[in-house]
Amino acid sequence: MSDFDTSLPEAPMGCGCAQCLSGTGAPSGASSISSDYMESSTTTTSEANSLKTAYKWGTTSLDFIFLTSVPGYYSSTDTERTNFQEFTTQMKNAARDVLTQLEGFTNLTFNEVTNVANSDITFGQARLPTSAGAWAYYPQTAYGKGGDVWTNNYYSATKTPVQGNYGFYTLLHEVGHALGLEHSFTAGLTGDENTTMYTVMAYDWSPYYASTYMIYDIYALQSLYGANMSHEAGDTVYVLNATKGYTIWDAGGNDTFDASAQSSDVTINLNDGELSSVGLSRNIGIAINAIIENATGGAGNDTLIGNDVANVLTGNTGNDIFIGSDGNDQIDGGAGTDLMVYDLDIANFAFNVIDADTIEILDLSGTYAQDTVTGVENFEFNDTLFSFDDLVTASESGVSFASHVGVRFLNSMGRWVSIDSIQEGVETYTLSDLRMRGDDDLLTITRNPGSVEDDIDISVNSLFSSSLRSIKFQDLGTLDIISVSDIRQGIIIDEKATQDLSVALDNVFFTVIKTGSGSDTIDITNILTEADKSVHKIFTNDGDDTLTLSMDSDFAALVTKLGNGNDVLDASNFGGQFIKAFGDDGDDHLIGGDSADKLFGGNGNDTLEGGLGNDFLFDRDGLNNLLQGGDGDDRVFGNGTLEGGNGNDLLKSYGADTTLNGGNGDDKIFGHNGNDILNGGLGSDFLYGGRGNDIFVFDDLDNADFVKDFNAGQDSIDISTFLYAFDPLTDAITDFVHITTVGRSTFLQVDVNGSGGQLEPFLDIAQINGLRNVDIQELYDNGQLITTGVGLAP
Repeated sequence: MSDFDTSLPEAPMGCGCAQCLSGTGAPSGASSISSDYMESSTTTTSEANSLKTAYKWGTTSLDFIFLTSVPGYYSSTDTERTNFQEFTTQMKNAARDVLTQLEGFTNLTFNEVTNVANSDITFGQARLPTSAGAWAYYPQTAYGKGGDVWTNNYYSATKTPVQGNYGFYTLLHEVGHALGLEHSFTAGLTGDENTTMYTVMAYDWSPYYASTYMIYDIYALQSLYGANMSHEAGDTVYVLNATKGYTIWDAGGNDTFDASAQSSDVTINLNDGELSSVGLSRNIGIAINAIIENATGGAGNDTLIGNDVANVLTGNTGNDIFIGSDGNDQIDGGAGTDLMVYDLDIANFAFNVIDADTIEILDLSGTYAQDTVTGVENFEFNDTLFSFDDLVTASESGVSFASHVGVRFLNSMGRWVSIDSIQEGVETYTLSDLRMRGDDDLLTITRNPGSVEDDIDISVNSLFSSSLRSIKFQDLGTLDIISVSDIRQGIIIDEKATQDLSVALDNVFFTVIKTGSGSDTIDITNILTEADKSVHKIFTNDGDDTLTLSMDSDFAALVTKLGNGNDVLDASNFGGQFIKAFGDDGDDHLIGGDSADKLFGGNGNDTLEGGLGNDFLFDRDGLNNLLQGGDGDDRVFGNGTLEGGNGNDLLKSYGADTTLNGGNGDDKIFGHNGNDILNGGLGSDFLYGGRGNDIFVFDDLDNADFVKDFNAGQDSIDISTFLYAFDPLTDAITDFVHITTVGRSTFLQVDVNGSGGQLEPFLDIAQINGLRNVDIQELYDNGQLITTGVGLAP
């Protein structure tokens, strides 16, 4: 076939990843391109680790080769033999660049060889299907194709790779597969975590092709092959590139992000695992566990965000914003009218004036340590604005700002109003008390006798609930019980709290809650219409926490990240748009609602219940998890016991001995390397055991299942449900069970009456690959045909 190049189609071609779906090594069809955008949660290592498959190289020293011909382990009919071509010089240099990047942030080393027999990773071109730009094979030393990378020479874009274009991104992506990473969308990532902002294993590139491995890729590959702790270990200045998307791994030293050459506005976030915007939107990442100490802005109105170490933040010209952070920071606003932002009340701070431009700010609570601020004109403390002169006056006269006791309200005029509640009993506040017109009673604050600092109940007059937009609690002190009703938004943030906190919110439609190290209880109950919007973001810390949500709306959403401890999320009465919940250390119990939920376990033996809707459940860290999809077409991935429930479900084990029960519906069930038990339940199911001594269980006479990989030398078949009439002492097993081959298909058949098909015909219960030429009596004698159990007569 003659070779010809063509430009890319209007829609980018997919990556047809070999081995992603086929255990034989035959490439799958091109995967569809995901466009599942929604607001993403905070970067988490569990989401990064979800990119890892069960495949990895057993060494960190790998050999690679640029093929000059198709290796002999490819058959004559393999696609890779169609119009084979060697990589061009430009392609070879780009591939070497990719491998050099990997050596920079992992402990991998790559050695170029000339003998394919000695190679781990190979590179070649061929005429692949037009739906695929390239494909690669996962690492497998016992399988010839493992680690092979192929690009499609049908497309000209794959032949001209340079950093920032499709061809280079394709090499990053396929080498990621060759090292053991899977697609972001099959790993369960959504939103912008399912784009090249976070991983080159995504199909969505918005708005750029990544030039390097990104935040999630680097963490996942480092967890597989170790982190290179000598890379950029000195003091490094990174001059930021406004035209590319890339991520920095830095192992040490005192380092600087420099955007001084930029004339447009930039946002620099020095926190690891976060993205900065320089020229493009969120295009420069800092790898997880990398520390960059300093940031320099340019000529625009920049935003500079520090991290937990001592930072030097320099604004240069423009009206810049500096976000306070941990560590003893040095802030230089430069020219322009600048703003320094802290999210604590000003009562938490002390001030020391150095000169007419410089002031030292000491956080008495210990959150922000001590900052030295020069050339900044305005300061914001917990949403309250102060000028530099205000702080000078406070410092010189000894003025102490009023303490807000963590209770602030946003009224309908857009003004924050603080109320200092220090009296026992009931206090009533009017509209005018909250800086609005009128003398009608607006809200009641109740402090229980004998617990002035511990118990607070805030109730808003429902007639005027629209007059208040938000309530905010910060620095909870010794409060341990908070009750709030009939206000639109509730914000409760005190990650330093150590007491057991009880929060009850009634008809609070929007919440942001971050708790401390106590064992907290959070109960949110809303009376909603179908059109009401309700969004809740809840983040717990250490302690055994319990979250309960009750509401029903087409536009309700929940995002929660549970901390360490044996936590419980009960959203069984939550009907809405989606739930996205993450467990952590401890034995957690997550219960989804009516929506299409995404539930992620963590370390520990967790229980995940999807409930109604098409849910995604993922937990492969514990060995004794219980994952139950419930109703809907669910995806259930993990270890322990996986149950699909009603619907056409996908179940997938991740290596340990796993029990997989499909339930009702036409399910697809995949075991892995352990000794798995696979039961499709009702419906026509697809069963794939994988390695190990697996047991295939059948209990549906109305529908025949399909077994992909029965191994007569080690696997077993459980048909005990059907053999309630079988007496092993007097009956012949062949009167109850038959193996029948029709053409290329082999079927397992049963006669529940044991008449040898005389009273009623044998019924097909499964088509089983690997059962051809197997003697049923021999299978029974070997104990691989399980006939005793709790059989139930139909």
